Parts: sequence; structure tokens; C-alpha cells
Amino acid sequence: MYTTRCRLSGFLHILLLSTGLLLSAYATADTDQGIADELKAKQAELLDAQAAKEAAVKARDALAAQQASKPSPDTERKLKDAETDVMLADSKLNSAKKSVERVQKKLDESAGAAKATAQAAAPKANEEQAKKEAEAKEAAQKASAELAKKEAEAKAAAQKASEEQARKEAEAKTAALKANEEQARKEAEAKAAAQKASEELAKKEAEEKEAAAKKAALAAEMGIDKNCIALPNAPTRPASELSAADLQAQAYAQGFLKQINQLVSKKAADDAPPISPFPVLEGSKLNPCDPDQKSALKFGYMGNGQYRAETRVLAGEQTFFVKNVGQPLNRTIPEADNGEIYVFFLDGRDGRAQLMAYKKSLFEQAPQQ
Repeated sequence: MYTTRCRLSGFLHILLLSTGLLLSAYATADTDQGIADELKAKQAELLDAQAAKEAAVKARDALAAQQASKPSPDTERKLKDAETDVMLADSKLNSAKKSVERVQKKLDESAGAAKATAQAAAPKANEEQAKKEAEAKEAAQKASAELAKKEAEAKAAAQKASEEQARKEAEAKTAALKANEEQARKEAEAKAAAQKASEELAKKEAEEKEAAAKKAALAAEMGIDKNCIALPNAPTRPASELSAADLQAQAYAQGFLKQINQLVSKKAADDAPPISPFPVLEGSKLNPCDPDQKSALKFGYMGNGQYRAETRVLAGEQTFFVKNVGQPLNRTIPEADNGEIYVFFLDGRDGRAQLMAYKKSLFEQAPQQ
């Protein structure tokens, strides 16, 4: 279809060129100027009609290619409209051809008489006419060669576009396949991670269950009853924060610790062996559920009749004591110290049995200046 259209276009160009040369000759031979002007106008209309048809055919071919590669109702509707435009353009082209032929015939009839007169009157005109006809033929041949060149270029461009489209489709297919494989890999990894997390959770639960069982067995062995009090695992306020009362007591507490260290560092002449049975810290709220916490209630012997123990405490009023040793220690633990570690010192020397308690953070921090 494209080749036929291009050949028709080439034929019309040759026809119009030849006619233009003849028209020039006719005008030179004093042919009817009015008919020549009319023919010129009709030729212009013919060229416009031919260009309009070529544009309509090109638009229709583009829509047909689009519909073939990616069908859609909207493209199909546009393609039908384009077919209609081609038919209308073809009708106008045929009408323009007939108009050119009619005026051409009229001009030929008028020019025939003028040509005969001119041939009789001036043989030189025939030579000029032959020259112009040869030039027209040469121009027609040149136009035909140019048209063939453009057709070859258009065909090569179409082939290149087709190859480019095929390459892009292949790349898109490869990219889609790669994306699917990546998605499958991620899903497999997520599934494996979920499985691992599930196994890890099951393992952790089993370990916690086993630890709880061991802890319960140890609690039973240590005689921890079911009415035990669960002590906090951490203070309600970081140990680095000291209250105003703490700041006042800090220097005294560290001074007391210095005295204790000095006392135990030297061997007293009357140094007695540790108390038997070994002292254990007790209290009105010290009945912990944790075996480790209960074990911490046993004093450690420092020497020279001095003992030390550490344990977490609960807030509120309570009494601390060592059974059958010295006087009980009554203390009100501030709410801010709930869960804090307190250090208990027991002076177990005869006649001096005394229980003292300080918050451990008072010893761990440097004195405030």
C-alpha cells in the first residue's frame, strides 16, 4: 500500500512538472492566459489533495501498527476514523485529478492550435520545446530516483525501529523474570527467618521454663514459702540520682566505711571467731521469692567481728534484725529507694552488737564538695 502510494505521488510530480513546462511553453506562445492560470490553481489543489491523502494514510498506518502491537477499544475507534479520513482524502484527490484533466484538456485544445501556428511560424520554438521536454524527462527521472532513495531509507528506519522494539521487549521480559526471582528469594528468606525466629522463641520459652523449674526446686530446697514477697529487680530511680537527704548522708556513710575498713585491716588482740550459727539478715518485709536474693541475706565475715550483707529493699517502714544478736534496726525506706541495694553492717563484737544500713550508691559515688 505504501509503495503504491509513493509511486502515485511520483507519477503526479512528473505529470505536474511536465505540465508546468508545457504551460510555460504555452504561455510563451501566447496561449489563453486565463486557462493557464486556472490550470495552475487546479494543480495546486491537486498537490494539496495528494499531501492530505498521504498524511491521512500515514496516520492510519500508525494507528494500525499501534492496534496490532497493543489492541485497545480507543485505538480501534481512532483507526476507523482514520480509515474514513483516508476515503475522504482519496475522494478529494480523485476530484482534483478530474479538475486538472478537464482544464488540461481545455488548455491542450487551445495550445494545440497555438502550437501549430507557432511551428509553422517559428521552427525554433520546436527546438526549445524539445529541450524543455528533455529537461522535464531528466527532472522526472531524478525525482523518481529521489523517491526510491527515500523509500529505501524509510524501509531501513522501519526495520531498525522493529529491531529496537524487539530488543526492548526482550529486556523487559528479562527484567520481569529477574524481579520474580528476586521476589521469590526474598519470600524464601522471610520464611526461613520466620521459621528461625519461631524456633528461637520456642527454645527461649523452653529455657525459661527449665530455669523456672530449677528456680522453683531451689526455692523449695531453701524453704521459700508461697507467701514470699517479690522484690524489685531495679530501683525506681537511677542510682546516679541522689536526694537531698542522700547528699547529706553521703559524707558520713563514706566516713563510716573508712572506719570499718580500718577496723578490719588490723588484727585485734581479742579478735573472736565468727558467730555461730552464722548471722542472717531478716526483716519485716524481707521474705524474698528469689533464691539468689534470699542467699544474699547471709552476712559475709570481714574480720575483727565485722559482717557485711547486701540486698534490695522495699519502700516503707520496716524492721531489720539479726536473730538473737543486738537490737533491731527500724528504718523507713523512701519511695524513691524502692528496689535500691542497701548495705548492712553488723558489729558482732561482744557488748557492741549493732546493725547499721546505708544505700550502696552512697559508697559508690565520690563525695560531693
